[in-house]
Amino acid sequence: DRAIQAIFRTSRLAAPARDTETGYVSYYDLRKRFGFIRPLRGGAHVFFHGSKVRGGMRAAAELARKQVVAFRRVPSRKYSGKFNGHDVVPC
Repeated sequence: DRAIQAIFRTSRLAAPARDTETGYVSYYDLRKRFGFIRPLRGGAHVFFHGSKVRGGMRAAAELARKQVVAFRRVPSRKYSGKFNGHDVVPC
């Protein structure tokens, strides 16, 4: 977690809020505009849609597998017990 904080200190990105987690992109389908994040703290993958990436679809198009991101975990409205990633920020 200290390494992630160091990235934010040395970049122009805003520091993540307290409810923000870090993880890496385990899968992203540019054509379908969705993917999954594997949280660094462990646990199940978190689904995210490209529209939830800060910077819009252009930023989402540049996501790469294994890229570290910060995100907010939000309970899914559609699937009980599952979570969606919001405010996804590439690190």
